[in-house]
Amino acid sequence: MNKKTSTGVWAFKVLNTILMLFILFITLYPFLYLVAQSFSSDAAVSAGRVKLIPIDFNIDTYKYIFKGWKNFFQILCKHYFCIQYLVQLFR
Repeated sequence: MNKKTSTGVWAFKVLNTILMLFILFITLYPFLYLVAQSFSSDAAVSAGRVKLIPIDFNIDTYKYIFKGWKNFFQILCKHYFCIQYLVQLFR
């Protein structure tokens, strides 16, 4: 059977969809803003020119982050093995 939806149900669905889209935008905007800043130049970010699209595209930030990964993994392994040693020591 083909049931018609009432005007109230239709209005609820429309308003609910609008509300959910608004909440989606509110929650995603800060994340997208940070991604745009990470791909923009320092001068553009400092000047406040970056909105949702990167200005003066560069990847210097990511080069800096990934340069330190080797040290990060060394420290992580050192702490892991120290903890394992202490656990074995106090068993």
